[in-house]
Amino acid sequence: MYRFLLSPFLLLLIACSDSAATQAIEAQLAGLRIKPQGEIEALPHLPKILKITDTYLPARDPFLPVNNSINNLKLSVPNLNRPLTVLEQWDVAQLSFRGSMQRGKSLRAFIITPDKQLVTVVKGDRMGKNHGTIVHLDKESITLVEIISSGSEWQERKHIINLSR
Repeated sequence: MYRFLLSPFLLLLIACSDSAATQAIEAQLAGLRIKPQGEIEALPHLPKILKITDTYLPARDPFLPVNNSINNLKLSVPNLNRPLTVLEQWDVAQLSFRGSMQRGKSLRAFIITPDKQLVTVVKGDRMGKNHGTIVHLDKESITLVEIISSGSEWQERKHIINLSR
């Protein structure tokens, strides 16, 4: 009975031990390893990289406050002695832009104060505690520039108020 089980095993060993076929395969693999597989294409020609320098803004120290305004003009100190408007007694975050009305080319915006007072504003009006001036007005937003004291200097900060629904 062991003979019947042993004979397929011996046939398998004999088939795998074909040294001539194994040596031929090994020789073919060694030849393929020596032979180069193909040529590497040359790198494409890259255009010369242009160095662009920003001439609009001068180089400055990022750790010092900005001396220029948003419009790249020198700032003037706000007039602290002028009478304040109704909207300048409130912080900008407390004011709510509720809509606008246009007659011809003139666009007016409706602002509601925290004490429920309705105030209309146009471009150039002032609002907010930080000396804000409206520089742009459209149906969806109001853009104002605030002048903020930064130690001994004044800095401008752009603030956008979106339409409240």
